[in-house]
Amino acid sequence: APPSTGEAGGPGDVERVEAKGHVTISEGDRIVTGDNAVYEQDAQKITMTGNAVMREGANIIRGDKILVFLDENRGVVEGTQSGRVKATIYPGDQKEKKR
Repeated sequence: APPSTGEAGGPGDVERVEAKGHVTISEGDRIVTGDNAVYEQDAQKITMTGNAVMREGANIIRGDKILVFLDENRGVVEGTQSGRVKATIYPGDQKEKKR
């Protein structure tokens, strides 16, 4: 299947991209990995599913699904099948001390 769907009127007009396999997306110091990803141009959103992990610096969050809202600089993590989100978070001042 082609990596993008929707109508493309020319270069840079991709509306939606789907990636399958070991997917890695990085933005600044944020790295999101998973088995599948869907990028939606209009919503400026990435949906990562299947062994989804978001890392930002030393912080790590794992869940079944991770939504990254690019224009809002935020992410939402949904729990695994057991209903849990696993997170390791370091407060800002501790992270600064490690640098």
